[in-house]
Amino acid sequence: MLEEMKRLGQHLVIGFEGIGVPESIRKLVRETGVGNIILFRRNLESLEQTRRMCMEIRKLILEETGLPPLIMLDEEGGSVSRLAPFRGHIPAAAALGATKDPEWARRMGAQIGRELRYLGINLNLAPVMDTCTNVRNIVSGNRCFSSDPEEVARFGCAFMEGVRRSGVGSCVKHFPGAGDTVTDSHLELSRTDMSEEEIRTKALLPFRAAVAQGAEAVMTAHLLVPSMVSPLVPATVSRTFLTDILRNEMGYDGVVTTDSLEMRGVSDMYSIEESTVLALKAGADIGMVCQNPEKTPGILENVRKALEEGRLNREEMDRSMARLRRLKLSLPGPEDAPEPDWAGDRERNTVPVMEKAVIALKGPGFPGADEKTGFAGEEQNPLFRIGDKEGLNVARVLSEEAGGKYLGSHPAASDFEGLTAAVLCVNRFSDPAALADLARELVRRGLKVMAVSNHVPYMLEGFPKEVQGVVTWQCNDIVMPPLLRMMREGVKAGS
Repeated sequence: MLEEMKRLGQHLVIGFEGIGVPESIRKLVRETGVGNIILFRRNLESLEQTRRMCMEIRKLILEETGLPPLIMLDEEGGSVSRLAPFRGHIPAAAALGATKDPEWARRMGAQIGRELRYLGINLNLAPVMDTCTNVRNIVSGNRCFSSDPEEVARFGCAFMEGVRRSGVGSCVKHFPGAGDTVTDSHLELSRTDMSEEEIRTKALLPFRAAVAQGAEAVMTAHLLVPSMVSPLVPATVSRTFLTDILRNEMGYDGVVTTDSLEMRGVSDMYSIEESTVLALKAGADIGMVCQNPEKTPGILENVRKALEEGRLNREEMDRSMARLRRLKLSLPGPEDAPEPDWAGDRERNTVPVMEKAVIALKGPGFPGADEKTGFAGEEQNPLFRIGDKEGLNVARVLSEEAGGKYLGSHPAASDFEGLTAAVLCVNRFSDPAALADLARELVRRGLKVMAVSNHVPYMLEGFPKEVQGVVTWQCNDIVMPPLLRMMREGVKAGS
């Protein structure tokens, strides 16, 4: 029974707290054979510490299970970047898409692959292959390359190719496509009301392209799709999606992992012990447990019982194990990986991408900012900090650099008395409607107004046509140079 339990441990990935491998995790690996680890920012203190820790994890799991581990994290770029505190921010998927040139996605993927390979991380939980078909999707809108599925496929496959060139695998997500939802599956179960035809021709198209290009892994979405699944269950535990469509129709024979089974999008419906069995039965190879690794023995015991009772098919589990083994043995270790050129890559990739990606929308133009310009914007969430200026926002930084006047996050129109121009900055934590009303009043008073979305264009939808719009796709220090150039040079009408 112990040997079977340790074999089943290959079907889990767990997370843990701290910047070293705790004794509790060592014990879990020894006793349950858990074969895969997911890392978060909470585990990373420095690049050197991360490399040492990953080498330690690799040695531990290889010795205890006979197979190297999958060590994974999310390095998408933009706001989902675990390495940002150490090597700086990099462009979001939407920023790469805005360049209109997938070569930049390939180059960025190769850079990320080099970084992860050096650190000892062999599976990147990216790229996002969701198509942002709902413009109101501000939860993940800038994590998508485009609202056009063909463009998502082009950019996502280029990114994946770059990662692979560096010796690291990619896990495309969130199958079957979560770009139409406006809810966050961390907090609640998401849902799409797209028709079956729309799902097949739009949402699934990028995943078909990724499968054709040999994606190493696919991550499932905790997503309800009423038009295609009955009885109604999340895609993560749906055999219709994971076996009938992904395995049989698309011919995918790579590894399938769930998203975290502790997310409310699935945990509100099932215990983690049951959702793991249901996901494996649906066609997944790995269940993900990010927050509570101590539940591992109970989860694996439930999987063992499901096998014993026939709720899980043993032949299918054997094929699943073969897929895991094949992937693990195909990914090289970090031992001979050269250290990346951290600073050089920033100059070669991040800087030119953001120069192309920060764009002015078609509008009336803007004369440029000076001491007669007022700036307003919401304070940022610390996760989206600008360099080391934690808690400051783009509007404040722009005012400091451009010589204007920062008026706070919710100024009144009267606060702009004596000024000739205004720059209003909007982000995920703003109230766009309030700033749009302010913009309308400032235009009525004769001020030239620019509205900057530090997220997606939809944030500017309610602003009057007399306002010049600018989109940066993300909110961190790398958007500042092109934004400051616009502040100094102005924006021509019709840009």
